[in-house]
Amino acid sequence: PEPPPATTPGPPPGAASLSGEPSPAGPPSIVVLPFINMSPERENEYFSDGLTEELTNALDQVTGLRVASRTSAWAFKGREVDAREIGARLNVGLLIEGSVRKVGNRIRVTVQVVSAADGYHLWSQAYDRILTDVFALQEEIAHAVVEALGRHGYGVGRRLPVRPPTSVIEAYTLYLRGRYHVLRNEADEMRLAREYFEQAIELDPGYALAHAGVGHCWTMGGFEEWGDIPPLEAMPRATAAVERALALDPTLAEGHALRGMIAMLFDYDHTDAETRLARAVELQPSNLLARLWRGILRSTWGYHEEAIAEVMEAEHANPVAVRVQFVLGRCYLWAERFEEALQRFQAVLDMGESGLALAWIARVHAVTGRPDLALTTIESSISRLGRLPLLLAVKGGSLAIEGREAEARAILAELEQLGAER
Repeated sequence: PEPPPATTPGPPPGAASLSGEPSPAGPPSIVVLPFINMSPERENEYFSDGLTEELTNALDQVTGLRVASRTSAWAFKGREVDAREIGARLNVGLLIEGSVRKVGNRIRVTVQVVSAADGYHLWSQAYDRILTDVFALQEEIAHAVVEALGRHGYGVGRRLPVRPPTSVIEAYTLYLRGRYHVLRNEADEMRLAREYFEQAIELDPGYALAHAGVGHCWTMGGFEEWGDIPPLEAMPRATAAVERALALDPTLAEGHALRGMIAMLFDYDHTDAETRLARAVELQPSNLLARLWRGILRSTWGYHEEAIAEVMEAEHANPVAVRVQFVLGRCYLWAERFEEALQRFQAVLDMGESGLALAWIARVHAVTGRPDLALTTIESSISRLGRLPLLLAVKGGSLAIEGREAEARAILAELEQLGAER
């Protein structure tokens, strides 16, 4: 392969306050934008997405550096957005952009650090490697980014070494394929993701993250609004997979977060759920899954202000994440702060996620004495998503509030039949 180009020199003196002067007050902040897949095969996008996520995780371990979450970064995937707009929306001062070209066993990665203030390129580098060097490459890129920030006056702490999650590179690529489908957050995609995770485990039974991935897929399939697997089938399998992951790696934040979800949703052990979710946040303060479910858990206990504060903390790191707005809406609803709940669900609608947001808007209308409006809204949601149990429950409750008892009882009978089957 051709040798990598020399590192791009820093900006000229006086260039937009980036000529080595100290950074503004507060810790430097950065977002890793989704790397562009430059491979001949489009299906290799799973690899560019995976490398983006892995670099985000590596930089998240650097003390003194605030890293925007993958969830926020993915809001800009495939979009041409000005650096200043991204910086303003995510409240970050620096952007990492890049591309990945994978051909057979060879990969070429280009990375650049950009100022969100003016789009100025602080540093760039290209890397040509073979696939088996991917973990060393992640370490090298993270190290180079930290050094580049230091040269431009952004003081950050030491970078923790990247610990390879598996020694079997084929298992790693299968895991990345699984993550690619998990992030699409649909029932069919979850089933496909689980197959990839299980194949990774066949190649490396000690791969903790792959076991956690299997547990994630079973959990979502057995409980989430679109889940279509009977909980009595899905959740014990989820528990077994997550506990295996934690036995292999007790410091796996994702495993503790998933185990906390299961304790809350299936075991009904809220004390254990709080312990598990708190441990996940302790291990990885940026773990979105743990923070959101800890907020939901506190809402169920009636600690509404604490719940909202927890999710607001997640919003600070994930200002454009649909899921954060969704959970904030729920917490405001349970706190009987109905106008604020509607504002958050409307934000979800504005982000293009309409079906389930309409269902929760209908709930707000129902409990605030507007069952006619609730019924109109929930019918729109059902027309988009089908007769999901969550939607039927809102419809039945709204019919009952309006005094349409026979129709409400018909919905109840349909739900009971679904319960017997699923």
